[in-house]
Amino acid sequence: MGRSAGYLGSVVGVSAMVVDQARVAAWVRRTTEAQDLPEKVTDPVVLREIGVLLGVGAQVPRAHGASAPSTRA
Repeated sequence: MGRSAGYLGSVVGVSAMVVDQARVAAWVRRTTEAQDLPEKVTDPVVLREIGVLLGVGAQVPRAHGASAPSTRA
């Protein structure tokens, strides 16, 4: 108490979350089917565009608020 709102102090007793892979896979199947999307993305153009959005291969990180690079080839 009495500390600034942004102070977190040390984290003690944090454990890893266990993820049930079968439940995740079932959720992916349900949600992609409901949206009429493929379960896996294999189109090279789409994968390249996703890479651009995620900054894969970027030389330097973009400054906050900077424009995203073009997705055009």
